[in-house]
Parts: sequence; structure tokens; C-alpha cells
Amino acid sequence: MTRLARKRKQLRMTQAEIARILGITRQVYARRERCGIRNVDMAARYARHLGCRPEEILELPRIAGKQ
Repeated sequence: MTRLARKRKQLRMTQAEIARILGITRQVYARRERCGIRNVDMAARYARHLGCRPEEILELPRIAGKQ
């Protein structure tokens, strides 16, 4: 589960509700939730609308040998 999905569930909102807040379609939001947000600017935009910090929803790349 991506950080974005966890945040949505924490907020107890549907994908459609979040998509409406962001001004995008549910399908676009669902793709973001499935793949995760790896772009800092996009994370900042989503975080602003979700009332959280970008670090809370940004998917950071794994470094080889680190867990």
C-alpha cells in the first residue's frame, strides 16, 4: 500500500472525494494511489489539499542494501 493510499484511509475518504478536492478524475487519482507519488512538486500539491506534509505521501526510492 502506498503512502497516499494510507493517508486517504486515515482521512476516511473515498478516491472520488479526494479526486474532487484535487480537481482530477477518480481514475487519475487511483493510478497515483496505485503507483505512488515520486515527484516532489506533485507531492507538495497533493499534500496542500490533503492537509499534510509532502514527506508523508512521497514515495522515496529504496537504496540497495537498505530497508
